[in-house]
Amino acid sequence: MVHGAALPGVILWVVFGATSDAVDPAATKVHELTGSNFDSTVRNGHEMPWFVKFHAPWCGHCKKLAPVWEKLAEKLEGTVALAKVDATVEEGLAYEWEIEGYPTLILVSHGHRYRFRGSRTLDSLEAFAAGGYRELPQESPHSEAARGPDTFGGHVVALSGNFDSVVRVPAATVLVVFYLRGCGHCRDMEGTWSALAKELKDKVVVASVDALANRPLAELWAVERFPTIKLVRGGQVYDFEGARTVEDLKAFTLEGFSLLDSSPLPPLEAGTAKQGNHTAAAGNTQVIGFILGMVFAGCLWVLYLRFSRSPPEIQMQATKSTKSARITSMARILRRAPASHRLFASQKRPRQEDTKGISASKSTDFAAWYTQVITRSEMIEYYDVSGCYILRPWSFFIWQEVSRWLDRKIQAIGVQNAYFPCFVSQEALSAEEDHLEGFSPEVAWVTRSGTSDLTKPIAIRPTSETIMYPSFAKWIRSHRDLPLQLNQWTNVVRWEFKQPTPFLRTREFLWQEGHTAHATEVEATNLVRSALDLYSCVYTDLLALPVIKGVKSVEEKFAGSVYTETLEAFIPETGRGIQAATSHYLGQNFARMFGIRFEDDAGQKQLVHQTCWGFTTRCIGIMIMVHGDDKGLVLPPRVAPTQAVLIPIPGSEGAGIEARCSELATTLKECGVRAEVDARRSYTPGWKFNWWEMKGVPLRLEVGPKDMAQGTCRMVCRFDGSKKDVEQSKLATCIPAELKRIHEDMLEKATRERDEGVATVARWDEVVPMLNQRKLIMAPWCESAESEVEIRSRTKEELETGLAAAANVAKPLLTGAMKSLCIPLIQPPMPPGTKCFVTGDPAKRWALFGRSY
Repeated sequence: MVHGAALPGVILWVVFGATSDAVDPAATKVHELTGSNFDSTVRNGHEMPWFVKFHAPWCGHCKKLAPVWEKLAEKLEGTVALAKVDATVEEGLAYEWEIEGYPTLILVSHGHRYRFRGSRTLDSLEAFAAGGYRELPQESPHSEAARGPDTFGGHVVALSGNFDSVVRVPAATVLVVFYLRGCGHCRDMEGTWSALAKELKDKVVVASVDALANRPLAELWAVERFPTIKLVRGGQVYDFEGARTVEDLKAFTLEGFSLLDSSPLPPLEAGTAKQGNHTAAAGNTQVIGFILGMVFAGCLWVLYLRFSRSPPEIQMQATKSTKSARITSMARILRRAPASHRLFASQKRPRQEDTKGISASKSTDFAAWYTQVITRSEMIEYYDVSGCYILRPWSFFIWQEVSRWLDRKIQAIGVQNAYFPCFVSQEALSAEEDHLEGFSPEVAWVTRSGTSDLTKPIAIRPTSETIMYPSFAKWIRSHRDLPLQLNQWTNVVRWEFKQPTPFLRTREFLWQEGHTAHATEVEATNLVRSALDLYSCVYTDLLALPVIKGVKSVEEKFAGSVYTETLEAFIPETGRGIQAATSHYLGQNFARMFGIRFEDDAGQKQLVHQTCWGFTTRCIGIMIMVHGDDKGLVLPPRVAPTQAVLIPIPGSEGAGIEARCSELATTLKECGVRAEVDARRSYTPGWKFNWWEMKGVPLRLEVGPKDMAQGTCRMVCRFDGSKKDVEQSKLATCIPAELKRIHEDMLEKATRERDEGVATVARWDEVVPMLNQRKLIMAPWCESAESEVEIRSRTKEELETGLAAAANVAKPLLTGAMKSLCIPLIQPPMPPGTKCFVTGDPAKRWALFGRSY
C-alpha cells in the first residue's frame, strides 16, 4: 500500500516534466514528442540535429521501421537525437509539417528541415543523418519568420480581441481569413491577401485571424481547414470556396457573394465577448483541468494496484521504460478529453465525412447541396484552372442527348453545320465597338508563344460574330447566296469575374451557336423566333422544365444586337431566375461593320439582316437545381444515361437471378430503354439502392427469389418514390409508359412550382417582401433605362437594410439586387391607366423581375 500511495506523485512529476520542458536528449534514445514539447525541443533545439519520425500505430511500414529506428538511435547517440511523433494523435503537428504519408522522416538542423526519401535501411538512414542530408536542398526553414504569417501586414487588419468590435458592426463589410502559422497554403497566399487589402482598402475591411492563437473564436466560426475565408456583409456570412487569387477574391467580395447562400452571424457567447481575456482564462482552465485529470488518473492507478491479482511488489519492479510507456499511454487517454481540459489542444484537420452520399440539405444549404450533388453523382470533376471543370461521362451523355436532338431540329430548318477557328485577331474583335465593350472584361488573350512574346495578342473566342462575319462578306455576293445559315458546336472562353459555378457560370463552356444572314428583316426575325422555339422544346420535351419566353430590356440585350429574345427559368429553392437560352436579331449592325452586302434582284447593293442564337451546358445546371432533392439527382427519363437499373437480390439461386436480370435488360434495350444490371457483389442491395438514387436513375427494378417465383419484379420510381410490382413479361410495354408518365409529372410539378414562385405586384412597397419570400416579380413597367438603374439600386439598398435588421433570423434572407429578366411574349391583360410600379409613369408592358444567376 505504501508503494501504491506514492505512485500518483511520481506520475504527476514525470508528466509535468514532459509537458512543460524540452526533452533532454541524453535521457533516452528515441524521444516521444507531442505538440507541447515539439517546439522547445526540435524547432528551438540547435545543439544537435533532430531526426523525427512521423508515424501511425496501424501502419505496417512504421512497425517494420520501429526496430531499425531504435538501432539508429543507439548508433547516433550524442550526435543526432532521434524522436517519433504519433501523427494520428498530434494532428496539428502533422498538418503543420505537411505529413501526407507514413512513415515520414524529417531531419531538422539549425532551423532547416530535410526530408528523407531513400530506402529505409539502417545504413541509408545513418548515412543521411550523419551528414548526407547536407547535399539535399533545404525545405522551408521553420524559423519564426517562415512558419507562416503571424500577421499579413500592410493594409490587412489583424483581429483577435477586437474581432467582434470590427466584424459585428451592422453596416460593416469584412473579408477575413483564418490562418494557421506553419500552413504552407496560408504562407503562399500572404502576398495575395496583402495585395487584395490594398485594392479594396476604401471599400472592404480585409482582415486576418491567427486560428491557433484564437482557437475558441475559430471553433465558434466553424473553421475546419486552412486558410478559411469568410465574408461578413449585412449581418450574413458567406464562405469563399474559389481559387485564392486577387482576381477571384475581389470578384467574390464585390459581387460574386450574391450568387451564394449565406448563414447568420454565429451567436455571441459570454466566453467569446472579449477574446483576449477569454484566451488567457481558457489557458488557466486547461491547466487546472489537466491537473485534475492527472490526479484522477493516479487514483485509478491506485485502485488498479489495490485490486490487481499481482502483488504490489511485482508491480513496482517495472523498469523505467515500462513506467514511461504507462505514462505515455495515460497521456494519450487524457488527450481524448475535450479540448478545454487539455494543457495543449493540437490543431486538428477536419474529420473526413462520408463522401458517398448527399449530406447537405437542399432547403437549408443550397450551395453545399449543389456541390455535393454534382461531384458525388459523378457529373463534375474540379480542375486546377479556376472556373474550368471536367464533364464526366454521366453529365456529358446528357449534353450529347440534348445536342443530338437539337442538331437534327436545327438542320431541319435549313441550317448547316460548320466549324470556325477559336482565335480572333484584335482588329477583328474591335471592329464592332458596342460588341467589344460588352465582352471586353471577359476576353482571354494569348500573348506568348513558348518564350517569345507575340507581335499582336490574339483573343480566344468569347463568341464568334467577329470570327465568322469576315467570311460571310467573302461568300455573299448576290441574293442567290441568301439565306446563309450556319451553325457550329464548339467551346468558348469567357473569363468570368463573378464566382464560378459548375454548369452555370464557367470560364469555358460548350455550346451551339447559330449565325444566319437574310435578305429581309422579316426572314431574320422569323428565324430568331424559330430558334427560340427549338430551345423551349429542349427544356420542356427533354429536360421537363418550364421556361418563360420574353424579350430582354435595352439594358440587358446582347451587345451589338437590335433586340434579344430569351428563355427564363426559375429555381424555386433560391428564388432566383436564370437565363436559359437567347436568340438575337442583329439587324444590319455587323453587316455594316464587316461589309456583308448582296446585290438584290434589281441590281442594288443591300446590307444583309443577321441573327445569332446559342444554347449551352447551363441547361444541365438548371435541370439539377430544379429537379434534384436531398437524395441527389432526379433525372428526366429522356436524357438519363441509364433509364432503368436492374438490381438482383441475393438468394439461394443467385446466379439464376443475375442471368434473369440480364435477359430483362436485353429485352428493355431492344424496345429502346437504356437499361443496365448492377451485379456487383461487393455491395449490398441497400447500398446500390442509395447509389442509383443519388445518380438520379428514373426507375429501379428489384428482382429477388420471391419475384423469380412469381414472375414479377419490384419497380421503384426515383421521382416520386412510388413502388409497385410488375410482371416481367410486360416490362417491354410497362417501362416505356412509366418513363413517359414520369416526364409528364416532372414537368407538371416544375411548372406548378414556377407559377407559385411568380408574384404579381403593382406598387414598389410590395417588391421586397415578395423577394424575401423567394419569388420573382411580375410588374407593370415603363421600360425606361433610368428606372432600370433605380430598380437595381433601391432593391440592393433595401435588402441590405433588411439583412442587417434580421441578422439573427433562423433562415437567412437572400442578397443581390433585383433586375429585369424579360418582358414576357405572352402578356397578362393590362387595365387602362396602369402606372409603372417604380416611377408612377404610364406602364407599357408587364415585365418579369428578380434576382438572377
